[in-house]
Amino acid sequence: MKFAYRFSNLLGTVYRCGNLNFTCDGNSVISPVGNRVTVFDLKNNKSNTLPLATRYNIKCVGLSPDGRLAIIVDEGGNALLVSLVCRSVLHHFHFKGAVHSVSFSPDGRKFVVTKGNLAQMYHAPGRKREFNALVLDKTYFGPYDETTCIDWTDDSRCFAVGSRDMSTWVFGAERWDNLIYYALGGHKDAIVACFFEASSLDLYTLSQDGALCVWQCDTLPEDLRLKAPTGWKADLLQREEEEEEEGAERETTIRGKATPAAEEQQGKVKYSRLAK
Repeated sequence: MKFAYRFSNLLGTVYRCGNLNFTCDGNSVISPVGNRVTVFDLKNNKSNTLPLATRYNIKCVGLSPDGRLAIIVDEGGNALLVSLVCRSVLHHFHFKGAVHSVSFSPDGRKFVVTKGNLAQMYHAPGRKREFNALVLDKTYFGPYDETTCIDWTDDSRCFAVGSRDMSTWVFGAERWDNLIYYALGGHKDAIVACFFEASSLDLYTLSQDGALCVWQCDTLPEDLRLKAPTGWKADLLQREEEEEEEGAERETTIRGKATPAAEEQQGKVKYSRLAK
């Protein structure tokens, strides 16, 4: 008799919570089922459950653009870095708090998680072996209440974060001179989703009461300018770049203001609401 049993599939379970992700070819849906993840093959009418499990029910799943990696986070903030190619766990991580959403950038180099009233951007794991696969790059403050949703621009230059305080924040993923952060209001309920237009900084925000706001930006994505440091900041930046090449990357904190001063808004990106 053979007793070397291996996990094959999960039967009789239902969807509880979490987000759904389509694979790159659009033929399959990756769905959390309790504390496991099931891949539903829509083309062949089959389902297969990955041979891994989290401690608590899965809250969110982030899928890389190439479909090779996935970040699975449960309700306790425990995360699993999973390879969908070999169907195994590559790394364990804890975000030190409950995570509401996670999203990879379209170029696959970064990913953002929302927890509490902040958003954190991490370096996505690469093909080379590293001791710490998830390295924190920047922490973004701005919303006063819990953050709820994320969306990236097509070129991975900026991302938007929605919040329960009825505001939406647009942050720059790089050191842009004319866009560090921008706060958008106009809603009377919590933000549940936000979407960028294709190849544009124009934005759609959707609140829980069903209201949709259309925001137009006066700047094109290719018109974003990198901030050129001068003096001691240039020396510090050069030193940081040398340390990044050696693998010693540091965290940057960005604190947004809902009502910045007038001199801070000069020469910056501006949004205007077209419709609601």
